[in-house]
Amino acid sequence: LQPNGRYEFVNANFTGSTNTKRMYGCDGVNKAFEFDGTVFVRITTGMTTDAPSHIAFHLYHLFLSFFGSVQHSSPGFPYQWSPITGASELAMGDTVTGFATQPAADSSAALAIFTTGRLSILYGTGLSNWKLLPYKDEIGAIAFTMQNMAQTVFLDIQGVTDLATAIEFGNFSHAVLTNQVKTMLTGWRNTAIASSVCRDRSQYRLFFTNNYALYITMIGRKVIGVMPMLFSHTVRCACAGMKSDNTEESY
Repeated sequence: LQPNGRYEFVNANFTGSTNTKRMYGCDGVNKAFEFDGTVFVRITTGMTTDAPSHIAFHLYHLFLSFFGSVQHSSPGFPYQWSPITGASELAMGDTVTGFATQPAADSSAALAIFTTGRLSILYGTGLSNWKLLPYKDEIGAIAFTMQNMAQTVFLDIQGVTDLATAIEFGNFSHAVLTNQVKTMLTGWRNTAIASSVCRDRSQYRLFFTNNYALYITMIGRKVIGVMPMLFSHTVRCACAGMKSDNTEESY
């Protein structure tokens, strides 16, 4: 692997079996890949510069972003990237900064596709009925700041924002959550580098290259506290997950 990539991962299972869960990743420098803990497989999409920056698993498709292009694999087959077998491309018209799966009103999933200056929602179940709808041009997102809590939370140019599902309308609404620290965030937003969640404390955590972080504690969609934190070193990546005893661990 070539160095200096910024890795992003997703765990996914493309079959109905319990022993076929794999980790998929990309880094903006090398090809996307699949890893099962033993076998490492490079995924070839056919792009001239085959180095995707962001990744998602959605309705048995593997989604990858290449600057302003979003491409997905054939359904159920992360190695297949031919339109003949169901792969496709979505032209976003702006640099893609990340993905987030959303529950939709009709109990099927929708995929939020973030760019630097626009948010779009992909409805449908596959190539035959995909429907890409722009949500709002004024709302974008900074890469590596999207996290799913009770809703999707992310940082855009206005501040930390959430994207909540309005079940009764089958659409989406947003609100800025950090107006009380807007001045501070205005100076920091272009240095955001990573994010994570702490579900035990209901916190969204946002990290910056100036060694600071913001811990935002929420109950549902209501912010009950915003605390700046100062680290001795720059936090460049972060993740959280559940251990085998169902306790949470953060790295």
